[in-house]
Amino acid sequence: MMSFLLWTLALTVVLLGLRRVVCSWTQLRAFKLVFFPGVFVAILARSLACGFSQTPLKAVHLPWRAGEPVEHEKPGIPVLGHVLISVFPLMAGFLVVLILKSLLVPDLACEAELRPMEANIGAAVTFLGTSVKIAGTADDLVLNPCLHDVRTAAFVYLAFSVLVFTAPFYWEWKVLASMLGCGVALLALLDYLGVRPGFLSLAWCIQYAYGDLALASLALVLMASLFSLIVAAATCGSIQLIQAMERGSEKDKKKPKK
Repeated sequence: MMSFLLWTLALTVVLLGLRRVVCSWTQLRAFKLVFFPGVFVAILARSLACGFSQTPLKAVHLPWRAGEPVEHEKPGIPVLGHVLISVFPLMAGFLVVLILKSLLVPDLACEAELRPMEANIGAAVTFLGTSVKIAGTADDLVLNPCLHDVRTAAFVYLAFSVLVFTAPFYWEWKVLASMLGCGVALLALLDYLGVRPGFLSLAWCIQYAYGDLALASLALVLMASLFSLIVAAATCGSIQLIQAMERGSEKDKKKPKK
């Protein structure tokens, strides 16, 4: 369970990075129209979360309208409301990506194994090493001729659009990180005391029946998230480079000739 919580926390960090990269894009009508499937998933998930948490909706911006897909007030339920608003869209995004994978590319799997992690500095090393392997796997997927397959290309497009719009905002990530951090601290304390709480881990029925499936699913979503982050960061960097070159050209034109 410790490893599962730490890998989930690492996944939320990747998605937070994705959100920070695309934060200015998700309000643009052109971007929303291109990736409209993710917009509709975000609208449905966040609207349901607002309904369950008694949070008033301020506005819903469909793809042809500028602005974030959903804007809302503060949650009506003090603590649980913040949890629902933070967790529900993220889980909906994960679920949609896994459903798309099972429907479009059932044979697709992350070749990199999520190695066990403990709550220490070694977890960061393990995460970085595994991320490099996963990024390599995602890169192989993009360069592989299998992308000529319409179903694989559709999965890449749909997964990117869903993850971009369901990635957590910073305040949502703080709630998620606090929850996962508390879980990690509790398990570390119990482990220090020599307690083995089987009901809190993936042990007995859950670990026996679904432990491997849960880790494989988490690895697949992590691979899709890293791929989305790499594509978004590369695109953003390219745009900034082009803009900088254009500004340099304009300055050269304005310089007086000797």
